[in-house]
Amino acid sequence: MVVVFLDLLTDYEISSDSYKIVETEFFKTIHGKLVEDKEQDYDIGGNASEDGADADEGVEKFVKTYANCCGPEGTPHETNMIITTKKQLKTEIMAYVKRLMASEKFPEDKKKEFKELAMRKLTEEEIEEQAAKGDKNCKTALNKAIFDEFLANFSSETFVIVRAAEDVGIEGMIMGCRYTSEAYQVGDPVTLTIWKHGVREEAY
Repeated sequence: MVVVFLDLLTDYEISSDSYKIVETEFFKTIHGKLVEDKEQDYDIGGNASEDGADADEGVEKFVKTYANCCGPEGTPHETNMIITTKKQLKTEIMAYVKRLMASEKFPEDKKKEFKELAMRKLTEEEIEEQAAKGDKNCKTALNKAIFDEFLANFSSETFVIVRAAEDVGIEGMIMGCRYTSEAYQVGDPVTLTIWKHGVREEAY
């Protein structure tokens, strides 16, 4: 049996429990890797029947490299958000949180749990830890989680903000996809961080 994670707001298939998953108060971080898929051959012209012609001449083989933990297509959907600062990113994330809280699709028990977690005041030790990371004004568990999972990684060229939706512009879950390097080599680890309260699960 496989459990598939669907975005609560858009029904977009995000990932599944087929991979290693690490959970925190607010997130599931799904661990996968970059894999390679050789797609069908495409005739791009040329005449392989001529004397001396290579059998593959005129045929181009398309190879797709993708993250196996990221949805049915292997690539989380790019957003059309133009974000240049951490402040803009946090604004977009909080807008998603508000949409989730206002959605009729969000079950009341999960909504209550999420709200209680989000409003939890940090301990003095947690506040000191966040300040050491550069998060000097953090007071709640939700702000801590957003900083740790999104804002702290924002400047990295290997951290991509993506949205769970079929079409650019649809306001699905905002997720974070981390690659180990810009080289995108087959076998490289990839992680996808999703909001665990923002998914519904279907078993197959």
